[in-house]
Amino acid sequence: MKKVNRIRLMPFGTLGGFIPYIVKIYNEVDQFAFVFQCKYLIVFAIFGLTAAIVVAIYPYGRPTVQIPVHRGQSFQSIADSVPVIADSF
Repeated sequence: MKKVNRIRLMPFGTLGGFIPYIVKIYNEVDQFAFVFQCKYLIVFAIFGLTAAIVVAIYPYGRPTVQIPVHRGQSFQSIADSVPVIADSF
């Protein structure tokens, strides 16, 4: 089996992390007006980079494109639940 470069899988993990947010915005907003601020760019960059790192260090048996996208979506769920858990203490 050919060894896959994990850096090539990182963009798919980033995409997987952003997919739930894109779908949520598309479904909930009829007329979308977004005011660009630099803080949004910074937060999205950090979130995407973190999802990509999680995908790069995840151990794969036979890596395909679907696995990193799913891991990115899983990371999004974990990232959303951490503040709720921390707030309960």
